[in-house]
Amino acid sequence: MTNVNKLTMADAIKTKYERRLLTRALPRLIHGRFGMKARINKYGSYELRKYGGLSAITSSLTEGATPTEQSAPSLTLTTITPAYYGAWLGYDDELEMEDFDPLVSEMSAILGEQAGLSADTIVRNVLTAGATADFSGDQASRGALDAPSHNVSYADFIKQIAALEAANALPVEGNNFVVIIHPKLSFA
Repeated sequence: MTNVNKLTMADAIKTKYERRLLTRALPRLIHGRFGMKARINKYGSYELRKYGGLSAITSSLTEGATPTEQSAPSLTLTTITPAYYGAWLGYDDELEMEDFDPLVSEMSAILGEQAGLSADTIVRNVLTAGATADFSGDQASRGALDAPSHNVSYADFIKQIAALEAANALPVEGNNFVVIIHPKLSFA
């Protein structure tokens, strides 16, 4: 027996089927907005390549002499394989015939919101697992933070921007770096 049926849902008649699954999932994607979009093909995996930079040339050219050829830049390959996730809600045909609420549309919307939350959570977990942690107020751990004395400050942002620029990090949008903070931190 399915979990969504006449016993668990109010009597209603389905009025129309509206495909809201993807549109309701998109606004929830916070952590993956600025990443490179992969285009997975029929082969089931995706290879990304990145060439390393060359060092600076510090000696001037000599007239009539061909400069020494540079060594080939290093190449880093990363292969990704997609992982598939999914969920479903079952309902019986009698409920579909008697529902006056758009049951399929609402169930699709609920699953769409879950899909957005799931994708965002998975991306966040991967990002934070490989990230370098730095805490406000020069504290060494999350447990050492004590509000309000260790609230995020302007100086904390400047320190992080300086660290990114010193590491030759490229801005994501124009000349800006992306910061994702919890909404409760935005007022501090």
